[in-house]
Amino acid sequence: MIKCIYPNLVAMMAEKNISVADIAEAINRKPETTRKKLAGINPFDLNEAMGIQEKVFPEIPFKILFSTKAAIEKAAV
Repeated sequence: MIKCIYPNLVAMMAEKNISVADIAEAINRKPETTRKKLAGINPFDLNEAMGIQEKVFPEIPFKILFSTKAAIEKAAV
């Protein structure tokens, strides 16, 4: 599991099998740069965050996807 300050984003990445490299490609950044942003070492700028939501997770509201509190629950198996 990757280190990420956005629990809903990392949960959706896992659910949809989306890698850090996929996120990096969506926002035209290097994977290492993106990994640091996910970990909260460097912040996403607004355009990057919006790009991730619009290109990769359009079905998830921006506010939920980039919340630092978990809001997405897995469906019971």
